Amino acid sequence: MANIDVPITEVTSDGVALATPVVTVTGNDYLIQDNDGNVLLQIVNATGTASWVDVIPTLEASGFELASHRITVPANKTTWAGPFPPFVFSSIVELNPDAAIALSLNGLRI
Repeated sequence: MANIDVPITEVTSDGVALATPVVTVTGNDYLIQDNDGNVLLQIVNATGTASWVDVIPTLEASGFELASHRITVPANKTTWAGPFPPFVFSSIVELNPDAAIALSLNGLRI
């Protein structure tokens, strides 16, 4: 199992071109590094089957862990999600995608 960083592109006043996305593969963990609460995640599902990505929070309250946040992605659609507050998801956001579907992941920092 490998840790794969999701590419994050900084938005500027000159415009932005997204980086080449990572495509999910079964068994890998996907991470948003240096999360500052200003990151948006792009999830592209180019298949004919609906899918999802779980975002895993790191916050605990009185010893209880928060449940993961599931982002659903319809078939043949692109979904944007975020931002991810660092006090809930930390500076490294862990993503757990549907193992049955190859999704493309990319990000923007606004």
